[in-house]
Amino acid sequence: MNNTTDGGSNASLVNTSEYRHALQAIYISHCVFVVIGTLLNLWLFFCIVTSKDLRERFRNQLICNMAVLHLTESLIKSPIIVAFILKVLSGNTIEEPCHFIAAINNTERIQSFIVDWLLVFLVALFLAQVLGCSPPNKLTPLSLRIGKVLLHVLPWAAALVVTPSLVYFYQGENACLSPPYLSHFVFTSINTVTPVILSMVLAILATALSCWRRQSWASRMGANLINGPRDVDSCFAYIAAVVTTAACEICNVAFYMYLKINMRFLGIGFEAAALILSDSRVIFMVLPWLLLSDVRCRLKTWRPWYRPPPGIDLTVTYDKETCDQHSVFA
Repeated sequence: MNNTTDGGSNASLVNTSEYRHALQAIYISHCVFVVIGTLLNLWLFFCIVTSKDLRERFRNQLICNMAVLHLTESLIKSPIIVAFILKVLSGNTIEEPCHFIAAINNTERIQSFIVDWLLVFLVALFLAQVLGCSPPNKLTPLSLRIGKVLLHVLPWAAALVVTPSLVYFYQGENACLSPPYLSHFVFTSINTVTPVILSMVLAILATALSCWRRQSWASRMGANLINGPRDVDSCFAYIAAVVTTAACEICNVAFYMYLKINMRFLGIGFEAAALILSDSRVIFMVLPWLLLSDVRCRLKTWRPWYRPPPGIDLTVTYDKETCDQHSVFA
């Protein structure tokens, strides 16, 4: 969400049909994000954390981290945007709208920073799985646990440190707290361009290695049927996640870069489309993880209102004297 006008022209801008249609489109889309995005991410999050086998995998922990971030977007940012648009469309004046819009933009930058770098970690983890890498034996369980916690916290801490440094350089004259081109370019490179390119490179490399190893094993299958290929995740899940991220980010990045370089506004319609596409990740980023076999199987059977009946604990004992088998039910 951007604002390239000063306070005196806000009223006339809101009265134009193009501007009102753009606001209505943003309003409807964020209402959808609040409902569907919240339900999907809650479903994915609790589906994983309620299964001991799933939540112990570091890959699934990173997915839960991403789901929590999307929940903060659908439950906090989207309702604020909806309330803001309703107030604008109703004709009520908003005190210091530039500060409000800047707060929304900064929240969006923080969320984008975290999601993009979490995706880098996920794809890197997939590459390590394809290569058969495992943690060194010298590492203790405590060291591994600390390392995992750091990988969870690092994107959040970096985003909370880098974003305020960008805000410090905001300029306020007729730019509605818009950052200068240089600081915005550097931040966008760190925030979006670098992690997306890294994710693409890692995903392509992991996919190529996975296909090569499967073909190599298939060619030797007649000579060795015992040592089959390792059970690795589907590469389509990570490719879909990278493509979704790139598609959702590219319009937003292109809009701001074009605005800063050419100092020309592409129009409220293009800005609204970029904002909607960027924020639609709260829905679309859930879908790639359904291609992971363990998550998909769990989602098919798990229901929050259903509790499976307790199974029968069967203990089998043997009598050394008579070799009689006895079954004891507990």
